[in-house]
Amino acid sequence: MPSAEEFVAEQGTHLLDAWPVGDERTDDDILRPLLQGVDALVRQGLREQCTGWPPDWSTDGIVAARCVRLDVGRLEVIGLCWSFAAMRGGFARFPVRATLEVDASRCLLVSFGCDVGEYDRVQDKPPDLPSETMILMAADADGVPQPELLVGRRLKAIEWTPVIAYDWS
Repeated sequence: MPSAEEFVAEQGTHLLDAWPVGDERTDDDILRPLLQGVDALVRQGLREQCTGWPPDWSTDGIVAARCVRLDVGRLEVIGLCWSFAAMRGGFARFPVRATLEVDASRCLLVSFGCDVGEYDRVQDKPPDLPSETMILMAADADGVPQPELLVGRRLKAIEWTPVIAYDWS
């Protein structure tokens, strides 16, 4: 069984081979394997690098608002990550922006970084947003898509905090 890094590299390579630079997609069957791998790396990173992440919590998938090929070897995924505490029956969701890079041979994951939106710096953990929370892509003044968070009836720019960083280069 491949490691999470190997799995993400393989799935990312499939997309990099199929998409031109700048191409973007949303959550569909093509993205599902990549999203599963990204979720595994987010879960691992939160446990290892986020001191406020409750030890009994786990992630439970990512729904992509946008996945874009940034350049020859990098992809960016923006979406909502679901998490839960099985013992307590608790659920949470929070925005993530993950960037992954594969090497020139397209065999290895070189780096993986994940920013969490609306991160609670005081408690050093992701937020718990209401179940109706959505991420919408809106064009900025230059026409560049930017993620915005819709919580109830309130739409706001997402404040991103770098939380996870892996470098295997």
